[in-house]
Amino acid sequence: MKSNIQQIFDHIEKSNPIHAKYLKKVNLNEEEKVELENLIRFYLNQGFSINKQANAYLLFLND
Repeated sequence: MKSNIQQIFDHIEKSNPIHAKYLKKVNLNEEEKVELENLIRFYLNQGFSINKQANAYLLFLND
């Protein structure tokens, strides 16, 4: 099963291939990965799906 981070990155890659090139260069350390996974899980528990979270990121990116 893919991590939540990878699922969001995959969604972003499908929706915005150009930005995906930048995401592939992201090099998170272990602490950052844990923090991001926890944040994603928090939003999932609040009812925000992986797709909604990825779309919110893309909306923010385009503003």
